[in-house]
Amino acid sequence: MLSYFDEVTFDRAGCLLGEYVLLPNAMILIRRDGCLLKSNVAWEEPRAATAIDDYCATPEFSVSKAKLLENWESMPRIDNPIVLSDPFLDNYYHFSLECVPRLRHFASYAASPCLVPGDGVLRRFQTDLLGRLLGGRMWLPVTGALRVRNPLLSHDTMSQEGVEWLRASAGIRAFPGHRNIYVRRSGRGTRTAAGGGISESAAFLALLGEFGFEIVEFGDGGRTVEAQVALLNGARLVLAAHGAALTNLAYLNPPLSVVEIVGLRTPRAVFMHVSSMLGLRHEALLSPDYDAQGNIIVDAEALRAAITAALV
Repeated sequence: MLSYFDEVTFDRAGCLLGEYVLLPNAMILIRRDGCLLKSNVAWEEPRAATAIDDYCATPEFSVSKAKLLENWESMPRIDNPIVLSDPFLDNYYHFSLECVPRLRHFASYAASPCLVPGDGVLRRFQTDLLGRLLGGRMWLPVTGALRVRNPLLSHDTMSQEGVEWLRASAGIRAFPGHRNIYVRRSGRGTRTAAGGGISESAAFLALLGEFGFEIVEFGDGGRTVEAQVALLNGARLVLAAHGAALTNLAYLNPPLSVVEIVGLRTPRAVFMHVSSMLGLRHEALLSPDYDAQGNIIVDAEALRAAITAALV
């Protein structure tokens, strides 16, 4: 987990002069001479960059590229668009805390439409945030290749500046109170694999009863962001497994404590950072064990100690 703090990222934002064909994923640009460029992809994300390189090396892509170049003049063109794209648009965390905060870089481009890949407008939380953050600017789903002239591109990762901008611009808040809330990871949500929640053993459920926890589920992306955050209003302690559901910490306010159960398969410190930014108290409990469904097995006595410490 500590290796996370060794990562280095850079904010990037600017206008790419010239005319290009933008592919439907809005992450590949083709220049008139056939040169390929990545859109909104950084060198410190090697998996995404490599996946795009591998796709562009396929014979199928070569054929599609040749057809696009042949039909260049017949494709519609949009001038000075903001291109909002990311490899993980369907994930609540990446969309909320990494992708849409990039709009802050283009606040002065009020007349520029925003282009979003089709899979970035399929879920309620996506359209909710876009509606709140675009300030009346036109946004268009990219469903096919189109020409763009002087596109506005940006890339950065989760940051305090981005989280503060999101809070100020979205206008969503929950306030502290006296509720102890357990956020249950329901179904598959916006994930690509099962599991990843907390294994609800008899000992774990007994602890929930002992400390008077309410159980909350955010669902599979069908609720608006405001509706999700409303479920946390009045919380004094939030208990959850590491996962995208903890994205909603970005809208909470102190005094509030968080107990995060982290498995060794996903040892990430991102939500500790969010808590630190907002002045929330954060206890992380690391566990190496998983049940047959891929949920994290947590030691009941260690969890009792973490909850007790969080409530002091």
